[in-house]
Amino acid sequence: MENLTVFILPSGGTKKSLKKLMDSFSGISCIFFILSNAESLLEQEINTEWYCFLYDNEWLEKDLTDFIPTLLKANQWDYYLIHKKVKIDGKNRFFIVPRIFREKVKLKANDFTPLDTYLPYERVLEGWILEEDRIA
Repeated sequence: MENLTVFILPSGGTKKSLKKLMDSFSGISCIFFILSNAESLLEQEINTEWYCFLYDNEWLEKDLTDFIPTLLKANQWDYYLIHKKVKIDGKNRFFIVPRIFREKVKLKANDFTPLDTYLPYERVLEGWILEEDRIA
């Protein structure tokens, strides 16, 4: 049985990395769903203890891939904040984004952050979510 449901959302960009995204979950027991629009994420049935979402132009750095099984075993957290790195117009930009959630965590429609702001969470320092370079 899979431990993680991975929802792949459309980025709206022209650079898509579906193969790179799916390959970056190598070694993690998961099931993938490619959604036609981001808003449908809120309507999905989740049949695993954990779920996450990435956009179709993102993927996991190997250090993060290697650490995810440890995250999924933790009992004290309901979601994880992940560091994200992208190059925009030639400059590195860094973000911290909530992306891995227990199945019970409901998300806000406007920004896909937890509805309940008092849930226990942890910031993950092992690895990055990476994104295809953006050019404005």
